[in-house]
Amino acid sequence: MTRQSYEDYFKNVAAKLPEIQHSEQNKRFEIMDIEEVFGEVKKDMDLEAFCLFLDYYEGLLDLKNIDNPFNNQLCAFQIIRKLDSRSDTDSKVQLLDQAEAIAKKIIAKMIHDAYERSHFKNLEFSEIPLLKVGPVFDNCYGIRVEFKLYASERLDYNPDDWLP
Repeated sequence: MTRQSYEDYFKNVAAKLPEIQHSEQNKRFEIMDIEEVFGEVKKDMDLEAFCLFLDYYEGLLDLKNIDNPFNNQLCAFQIIRKLDSRSDTDSKVQLLDQAEAIAKKIIAKMIHDAYERSHFKNLEFSEIPLLKVGPVFDNCYGIRVEFKLYASERLDYNPDDWLP
């Protein structure tokens, strides 16, 4: 999966999921590095509603079988919403429960699309961590989902790629 198709898939998910409803008017989707999650959020994000923050994926080349190397893509997204600063613990628990339910809907769609072979053909069906996020930004909380995609990777040496 290319980075562009990865981004397009999750942007579409954010637009079509009723709990998020990303649009140009209601910006609720962003791509960011995990380091940015613990920094400042872009000012135009609508954090009063649930937002989907997509991490750029990273790769891990698996060379155990040198004749058939794999590129394991380590992927993640967060479902995050701002919690009113006056909220109590019950409100935080409710927000986390809602974020987890949204995350599970997205995972269910990913699994469906993997079976349909339309996207995520190489989704690794194993443990998918659901991790608490927060507080980040301006008192935001949510759930982080981590998953892996894998694909065969050709690593052909080409002498023309090198200076003499």
